Amino acid sequence: MSYTWIWLLIPIMLWFYSGLFLVRFLGPGFDEWRGSKYLKPYWNLLTLFAGPVMALVMWGYQFLDLIWLLIAKLFGGIFGKLKKVVPSAPPPKSGTGPVRLLDSRGDAVTGDDPRTTSRARDTLRKILAELLDKNLTDLVMEPKPNGICVIQAGQKGKWVPIREIDAKLAGEVILLVKIMAALNPQESGRAQVGKITIRRDGAASYFTAETTATFGGEKLLLHRKGTEPPMSLDACGFSADARKTIHGALSAPAGVILIAAPPDSGSSTTFRALLAEIDTKMRDVITVEDSADAMLPGIVRREPGKAQNNSFPMLTTAAVQESPTVLGLDRLADAGSARTAFDAAREMLLIFTIDAPTLEDAVQKLESWGVSRQELAARLRLAIVQRRLRKLCKCRRKATPAPEIQEYFNEAGFRTDKVCAPAGCRNCGETGFLGVTAVFDLCGPEGLNETRGNTYLAYEGFRLASEGIVSVDEVERAVLADSTTNTQGE
Repeated sequence: MSYTWIWLLIPIMLWFYSGLFLVRFLGPGFDEWRGSKYLKPYWNLLTLFAGPVMALVMWGYQFLDLIWLLIAKLFGGIFGKLKKVVPSAPPPKSGTGPVRLLDSRGDAVTGDDPRTTSRARDTLRKILAELLDKNLTDLVMEPKPNGICVIQAGQKGKWVPIREIDAKLAGEVILLVKIMAALNPQESGRAQVGKITIRRDGAASYFTAETTATFGGEKLLLHRKGTEPPMSLDACGFSADARKTIHGALSAPAGVILIAAPPDSGSSTTFRALLAEIDTKMRDVITVEDSADAMLPGIVRREPGKAQNNSFPMLTTAAVQESPTVLGLDRLADAGSARTAFDAAREMLLIFTIDAPTLEDAVQKLESWGVSRQELAARLRLAIVQRRLRKLCKCRRKATPAPEIQEYFNEAGFRTDKVCAPAGCRNCGETGFLGVTAVFDLCGPEGLNETRGNTYLAYEGFRLASEGIVSVDEVERAVLADSTTNTQGE
């Protein structure tokens, strides 16, 4: 809007007429003007309604900023220093450059792979660019029986359709995502979960990718990570007694806290939830993790890379040499890092995650890396074994458990009248699931001498199923099935 004197005269006139209107009712000496032709009733109406109307107009034209500009021009630079007026502009987009698709090794996805097509790559780039531009976190691609795939984007369960593509192109896009996430391209009958990475303007964005079988084909769900704060222990699903146990272990000056879970079962989420409970004003915390989530305040994070001097063992050694009071290692996976970290656990608290379905499997893996069972028992403060479960959406439907499950419920004292199964609605993207929870098995050094398996995890999972929070099939998939088939996302 250009600078002009008429825009300054308009509010002055409005203020003048408003003043006359008030004097008309408040000033006793104003009665002698009653018969004036300049003060007919319609002038009163004009002064009464013109103000709100012009206020709306001025609001739409950023009039308040303009008034500051006029005052600054009239009275010099004093007011201009108080507020520098710049006509408001739409917020900048998250990026303007092209989206680069990366595979699981971090290399760019090109046309060299004969399994991918150029139109699938172009479509996925456009969809992800639109998701970033609109600052949305979730995307779902769902095929319909008429051969059309509807693509919806949203956030916190609110979905908006953004485009439609044919089913063949949708299948090519889902195949491309599977290749990027290192999933099984041939598997379409069961759920698979992985992670994909893209780059735009030099910044990386990370997505959890989940494919599920559905009527009419295969559905794809993408969730952008790094947009939420770390979950609290309560939100993770820990009970009050479990939280008390965890706080006791975190208060130890030295020792080991172990988190064991199969790949993509939420161990990194629990890892960050524990770190968020530490008072970083009193303790120095260094972590080595390849995380897509936002950095925690007060915690120094080292991210491993491909270079030899930036490998996980090298960063672990460098972190130990800095002598922090707490060392966090997400996805401990080599003998060198394990040996360095356990030696340091004599003088600092070590928190680490390890890919193992049971505590016994974790112990055996550590023994293969040179950490004996006796050494682990001497330093262990707390061991956590966990599984992540998808929560049922409110659209859940009543279900009857199988006879063997009913028998288990009766022996455990669980009710069966609240058992439900997924249904599907617009709010959950027709998946039947909305949100996640987890089941945990906590133990101390004494648990190393027990054959625990997944018995307690199954008990906790079926307890949630008896309350209608998760489905029986979800517990069987995540807890009772072979750990190699656990595909629930991180």
